[in-house]
Amino acid sequence: INVLGISEFSAQNVLVDGDGKFDYLNFGRIDAKDKTLREIAAAVRTLLIERKQHNDPTVTVDVAEYRSQTVYVSGAVRETRSYRITGSETLVSVLASAGFLPSSGSYVEVIRNKPVPGTKYRFERKALEMGTAESFPLQDGDSIVVPEAEKAFVRGEVKAPGAYEVTSGMTV
Repeated sequence: INVLGISEFSAQNVLVDGDGKFDYLNFGRIDAKDKTLREIAAAVRTLLIERKQHNDPTVTVDVAEYRSQTVYVSGAVRETRSYRITGSETLVSVLASAGFLPSSGSYVEVIRNKPVPGTKYRFERKALEMGTAESFPLQDGDSIVVPEAEKAFVRGEVKAPGAYEVTSGMTV
């Protein structure tokens, strides 16, 4: 937190608590949960004015490190695990880190747990890989599921029996 021209009101390495709030010097607690950097700076500015510490401060806020934001990737990927996000990661960037397996299916599902638990979004894998899918920003707690490809099994007196990946538009 930087207050232009007044170093004693600036604060470095401010830690946001689990409840989404932080202590700003000895002036009070400020809520940072679900707020942009500009909104946090405005809250600091308002607090300084309310406490009669400054008439018109210029306040800026920067984030040194995001710690608590995590998404989870599971299914047919090289690395099934949790991934830390910094607030600007997209579905494509996390999937690039996780890596698709050859057995990955034709779609990816994101299960969002906030604000309504269980909200699902579905994306075509090819569109994600080709970069033609819309940019989808991730949120803390999202679950990304990459299912195995659907398979059809051909048996009996046929030329090439076996398991075949089912793709869009495929017919018998």
